[in-house]
Amino acid sequence: MEIIDDFGFVVIDKLTEREADMEQIAIKEEWARGLIYCDMEQFCLGEDGTLYLLDECGAFRYCPSGRFEVNFRGLASRHFAIGSDDAPVVKELNRLYQATQKKE
Repeated sequence: MEIIDDFGFVVIDKLTEREADMEQIAIKEEWARGLIYCDMEQFCLGEDGTLYLLDECGAFRYCPSGRFEVNFRGLASRHFAIGSDDAPVVKELNRLYQATQKKE
């Protein structure tokens, strides 16, 4: 059985086509105003597939629909990659997990 230990993801900035620079986004983009640019935490995916940007002080902002691309690493990367404006990912992750459990 393959162990699912890597459901991490990388957020790609569609404007630069590189991994998103959270600090620069917090400094330059209106929608990210109010985040502490020098204390950025991470991107986060909500249950419904919504992409958020978080700082270490507990503040967060919704990422604009279609602004970023989310690429999964590990097992999930072989199955799908989504953008922040796509359908929820939780059902698909659960389906992948359940499929591995049946192999035991």
